[in-house]
Amino acid sequence: MPTASAVLSSVGRRLAQDPWTQAAVIGPLSVIPARTYPQWLRRTLIWGPTAGVAAMAAAPGATTWVLHKASAWQGETLDTTELPELTPAARTAYALTAGAATYLGARFCFWFDAAAEKTLRTLRVPAPRAAMGLAAAAGAYAQVSSHSRARAGPT
Repeated sequence: MPTASAVLSSVGRRLAQDPWTQAAVIGPLSVIPARTYPQWLRRTLIWGPTAGVAAMAAAPGATTWVLHKASAWQGETLDTTELPELTPAARTAYALTAGAATYLGARFCFWFDAAAEKTLRTLRVPAPRAAMGLAAAAGAYAQVSSHSRARAGPT
């Protein structure tokens, strides 16, 4: 008999892979302007992933573990003998680079949200946030559908 956590994990995985669920979540969340988020939430959304990525990149063996998990998730096997162990200096440089890229990506997302809304207002789109929500929902649906088809293989 499956455990409760296994059942919840299975349900969560199915929901995450369902294009309609993703569109139903992403679309309405995109209607909320990022500029109206409380400061603590914006900082958490920027610095949380930045710290996590930098810490993971700096930890010895963590990147190998993540590569194994990602490969297993995609149904592939990974030969670890091909992966060299990084020196502490290289790991530090990698962690700083990965952290900086994550930080800049998050900042770009907040900037792009405001710029996209401003552009839509300039183009006199009647409900710019609703249009952004519809576009985000359509994009999420298309991306998850494409990923699901790719995982299913050729028909």
